[in-house]
Amino acid sequence: MNPAEVATRLNRFYDIATNAIFRHDGTLDRLVGDEVMAFFAAPLARPRAPSGNESPGNFARGCSHA
Repeated sequence: MNPAEVATRLNRFYDIATNAIFRHDGTLDRLVGDEVMAFFAAPLARPRAPSGNESPGNFARGCSHA
């Protein structure tokens, strides 16, 4: 298979995969080679940034009330 054929097939694969991700309310993270990385149920916005004296666990608990 020549490079143009590979690119055509990958582009078709990306189109199918990203449409499926978006159809199920996923967030596309990255496309690498033949890998498509996405995540689901991600928060849309953070209520605030953690302060320097707050532990990550406390911040995570504060964000979990979606």
